[in-house]
Order: sequence, then structure tokens, then C-alpha cells
Amino acid sequence: MSEQYNTVLARIYGPHTIKLALLCVLTVKKNRHTNSPSSLASFINTITFESRKLVITEDGIRITKSLFIPFNIMTADILEDISYILEIEPNRNIFVDADNKNNVVYRDKISDINVLGIGNIVCGLFLLIKGLSRNKNQIYLMAFFDTVVSKIVFEQRVEFCNIVGMCVDYGYVSKKNTVALCT
Repeated sequence: MSEQYNTVLARIYGPHTIKLALLCVLTVKKNRHTNSPSSLASFINTITFESRKLVITEDGIRITKSLFIPFNIMTADILEDISYILEIEPNRNIFVDADNKNNVVYRDKISDINVLGIGNIVCGLFLLIKGLSRNKNQIYLMAFFDTVVSKIVFEQRVEFCNIVGMCVDYGYVSKKNTVALCT
């Protein structure tokens, strides 16, 4: 049970779910976080320090304080993972919020990981931008992604190549083979 549970949690807190959460945040609060690459990088940096906490509401799931994903945009795989957690996990608190909606809060006591991780968040951002890009604006969006990531890694004091290298598994290809040059 523990191994499958950890796998399910890894998917829930993984880049594909983060992509959906970022999509929601950036479309709802688009003026605040999308004014510039710096404002987006600042937002991403803030998320990297938020504790991960799984809250299942009547409307969707919250994976950190800032990241919420409504059920209506989730993939079948994510919905299946949420269902699995609801079925097997006894370590939960139930509360009713101000709108009389039921919320289930899960505490992940099995894992030592307390945050989503910069790699997962940047990969989620990459997946979001990749999903937006079509042939005519792909170069612009990839340049935008590289600019945002450059600002993130500068603030976090991590290697650009290490973070972008994680995105290669999700389809990141640098026009100048940046990742190959880093190795």
C-alpha cells in the first residue's frame, strides 16, 4: 500500500497537476502574475516555499496554499488518483468552510518531502507553456520560458542546466542545445 500511495501522491504533486494549477492561477490572476517575466518568476519562487498539503473540496483540490485545481479540468488519471486517496487514506481531517462546503485535509506523514520542489514546478510551467505554443508562437513562448526560468534559478541559487534538464523528459528542446552544453 505504501509504495502505491507514494506513487499516487507523486503524481498528484507532479508536473502535470502543477500545470493545471498554474493554468488556473494565471488565468484568474493574470494581471498580477503575468505582467512580466519577473512577476511570473517571483510567483513561481513563492510557490517553491509553500508547504504541500492535499485539501479535497467539493470543487477540486488544493495542493499548496496558492495552487488549486477544479475537478472540471482534471484528467481522468488525476481524478482516479484523488479517488484512490479518498478510499484508502485514514489520516484526514474534515471541516466545513464558510460557504458550507465540505473539505477533506490530508496530512502526508509517510513522506519527508514538505514542498513541491522547484523541478516539479518548473516542469509544470514548461508543460503549460508547451501546451500554449503552436507553430507560429513557439519560439516566443520558449524564449519566455527560458527567461522566467533564468530569473527563478538566479533567485533560488540553483543551476539552470539542472532545472531545464528536468524538462527534457517532458519535451523541452533548446534551439542551441543548452542542455547538452551543460553536461
